[in-house]
Amino acid sequence: MRKVILVSTSPRRIAILKKFGFLKKAVNPRFDESSMLLRTDADILKAALGKLHSVKSMFDGEILVACDTVVKIGEKYIGKPKDRKDAERMMRSLSGRMHKVISYLAVHDRSSGRTHVKKETTKVYFRKIGDEELALYLKNEDYMDKAGAYAVQDSAALFIERIEGDYLNVVGFPLCSFHCLYKKLLDDLANK
Repeated sequence: MRKVILVSTSPRRIAILKKFGFLKKAVNPRFDESSMLLRTDADILKAALGKLHSVKSMFDGEILVACDTVVKIGEKYIGKPKDRKDAERMMRSLSGRMHKVISYLAVHDRSSGRTHVKKETTKVYFRKIGDEELALYLKNEDYMDKAGAYAVQDSAALFIERIEGDYLNVVGFPLCSFHCLYKKLLDDLANK
């Protein structure tokens, strides 16, 4: 099995790829997404590809993987909160509603120049969150550096009624979608 270079320093993404034996190395992207306005799926894909392309010249002959994940509630995209107040606003908007966790994956082989991308969407249903619960949740800062201001594997799990789709997508890395892209890339390389 060819191991991959993950273009991310997300502890969740690193842990998932490491657990399943895919991770060779994780690198910090040299792509500043902070100024990007995530308004469309194309913006999310652009962020994932931007991360990947920001480091590809450093790795000849390697397989690179990048991912960008956002939360979409109604027609509005939500990224990571800027601060506690922003996190509170996000959590209030998610309370008692269904939202989608959308990830775009990009897998790139440096030796052939081939890139495959895939979108993964998971529906998450939150129960109504009370004011005291929300205040307690915001106290422990589980919301920092997380799309939608929560992580399914942390204390926000108390708010989730159900999930439809890939659980690991909500964690931060859709492993099944990655594996499909990875296999497709290896098949392309074997048949060229």
